[in-house]
Formats: sequence, structure tokens, C-alpha cells
Amino acid sequence: MAPNRPPHLTHFLALPLVTETSRPQLRASLQRLSADLQASGLLSGLEDGERTIRPLGTLHLTLGVMSLPTAEKLARAVKVLQEMDVAALMMMAAGVPSIGHEAVPAHGKVERPAPAPTRLTISLRSLATMQSPSATSVLYAVPVDRAHDEGRLLAFCNHARQAFEKKGLIVVEHRPLLLHAAVVNTVYGTKAHPTAADGPSGSRAPTGDAVRDAKEGRGGGKGWQVVDKKKHGYQKGKLKLNAVDFIKQYDGVEFATDIELRTMVICKMGAKKVTSGDAERRELGEEYQVVALREI
Repeated sequence: MAPNRPPHLTHFLALPLVTETSRPQLRASLQRLSADLQASGLLSGLEDGERTIRPLGTLHLTLGVMSLPTAEKLARAVKVLQEMDVAALMMMAAGVPSIGHEAVPAHGKVERPAPAPTRLTISLRSLATMQSPSATSVLYAVPVDRAHDEGRLLAFCNHARQAFEKKGLIVVEHRPLLLHAAVVNTVYGTKAHPTAADGPSGSRAPTGDAVRDAKEGRGGGKGWQVVDKKKHGYQKGKLKLNAVDFIKQYDGVEFATDIELRTMVICKMGAKKVTSGDAERRELGEEYQVVALREI
């Protein structure tokens, strides 16, 4: 019997992060991040290190990935999004009783339900990684719900995700949802070039002390290694950053504050370069095609 193949991913559910107020903050933060990364030497193993910085127009929080290969399945997902009771999900996330249900305590007086919770307003702060900081290909900014503890944001996203899971329209992942805004991904860069200090010439990974230093977070944050492309299914060398020191440098640094999460979207996989429109639109760099949107 042939092993079960993972589904072909076509779309994802997300909360966009670029708004009128967040845009100038995020633009400035990405520019600073790019300059700091170049100065650190972490991207010296790539011919086009600038491409590892995610474009402004791609910034979002992913709630889940989808396999919607047919028009019928896509239409079902769009229907779930459009019919979702966002207000109810927000109240559930905040622990607020549903409107229309009045609690009657023992003393007989009717207690009105608490007012509806405020909109989700977050900040993006610090850098983190899902992998070992000493050998990672992705760095992300951490979303923080300033008005409440982080539980409300995560609970709302989980409730929204579950609405699609119940219909079999989102890939079930057997791990907790980790909200993150990816700002660096070395998969978008090409061809690693080791230096004399970091390893031997050519496109091979460093060996001996250089590898041990990278794995243990030594070497001034400039260690690297290249994944075997054939073994891992990639066509190009993928740089693993030793970002231990760089993550420490960005501890507490805010990328943007007071980002009001206004919409939830279903997008097609694969960001496309923005080549038309005015300068403000082209500034986005790349963006995902939105196939369905609703306000939250």
C-alpha cells in the first residue's frame, strides 16, 4: 500500500498586518532589519541576501493552510468565511457571555451581559524562531495583544480555525497554533558562499569546528550550514543562520505598535511581485492574491 501523501496546499487563512497606520512603521522596521542583517554578516553566504527579507505586502499571521484544488471546495471555504459569526468568536475568546442571554443570580436581580470586547489590536515585538536559533532559516516577529493577555488573540484564531476544521477545509496540524509574522526566510535567497573563516570553498557545508560552533551558537553569530538539496527536496542551497546574537539584539524591539486587525482573508499560496500601480502600491514589493475577505 502506497504511503499517504501530504495534501497539495493551495490556499491559507490569515490576518493581514499591513494597514494605513501600521504600514509606515513596518516599512521602516523592515528597512532597519535589512540594514542590521547586512551589517551583521549573517547574509554573506547568499548572493542576494536582500531577498530573504520578506516584502512589506506579504506580512500576515497564518491561521492555517488549505488544500482547495476544486472550485467547489474553494466555494465552500469562502462560504464558511462569509458566514462566520466573528462577534461571537471574539466574545468567546475574551470570555464574555453571549449577548441575549441574561444571567439570573441567586438574589434574583438580572445581570446584563458585559459589553462586547474591543477589536484585536496588537504589536509586533522582538525576533524568534521555530528552529534552533543557532541553525535557523526563518526569523519572525512575535504578535502581542496589548489590551489583553496573549490568550485572547490566540483563542480567537483557534476558534476561527476550528470553523474550517469542522468542514474539512483546513489541514489539521497535530501541534498548537503558533502565531508569527515571518520577516526573514533564507529559502528565497540563492547560492551560499562560505568564507575562509566559516568553512571550505564550494557549496558544501562547513565541517569540524565550524559546524560545532554553528550548532552551539558560537562564532559571533555568523555560523552557517547548507542543507543537502536532494535530500530535502529543494533546488537551491538553503542557508541556516546562526542567529543567536541577532535575536538577542532584537529582544524587546518593536516592529509596529497598535496594529488593528481589521480583516480575515483566504489567500492563494505564492506571493506575486507587484509590478503595476503607483509608487505606494509598488512599495508593497509582493503580495498574495486574496480570494475572499471579511471584516472582523
